[in-house]
Amino acid sequence: MSSCPLGYGGESSTADTTPSGGQGVQKKVPDGNRSELSKERTTSSIPGVDGEKFKYPSEDQFYKTVKRKGHAVEADDMRTVVAIHNAVNERAWHQIKEVEDRLHGRVCAKEALRLVKFVGRPGEVSPKSRIMRLLGGWTEPFDRHDWYIDRCGTTVRYVVDFYDGRPPEGTAHLPLSLQPVSIFVDARPAVSTLSDLWDRLRLWGGFA
Repeated sequence: MSSCPLGYGGESSTADTTPSGGQGVQKKVPDGNRSELSKERTTSSIPGVDGEKFKYPSEDQFYKTVKRKGHAVEADDMRTVVAIHNAVNERAWHQIKEVEDRLHGRVCAKEALRLVKFVGRPGEVSPKSRIMRLLGGWTEPFDRHDWYIDRCGTTVRYVVDFYDGRPPEGTAHLPLSLQPVSIFVDARPAVSTLSDLWDRLRLWGGFA
């Protein structure tokens, strides 16, 4: 892949992932010391349509890509950043599989699902997130992606919003630098057809 499920945009459709970005301050900084960054890549649990599992970027790849895009990052942070990146993507895939199992598990087992591609759409606020923000209680997501899933021969689109989560109980008093990272993932079928709308209504009403 030419980008990763959690990043700053781009489109991917192959089985080799590298980051399209990452959270960071928009500021140019000089290259840091990358000598200790791992070049080992972790294989995800996400299968592609070619049968291969997606591979996450190594610490070194992630660092070089984010630096190239002008974001202020430290080499010493890459182990943590990459671990968070990978865990969030795994969470998104788990959510999609669980939703598919509820809605269409009788016709396509969740183990048969495949990721076709994902498209980064940072800055494009989804209708649901806009409504939830207007109703109160939700902040604006820091990123959005569309994931295209192969459902036993049928390609369907999912909207995935990524939010800054609430700090774990008992940690809110800590400085931000010491608070555990918390990210909330909201994955659901996109509404492109009447069938998609029915799926969303079933989820909302608890009929699935």
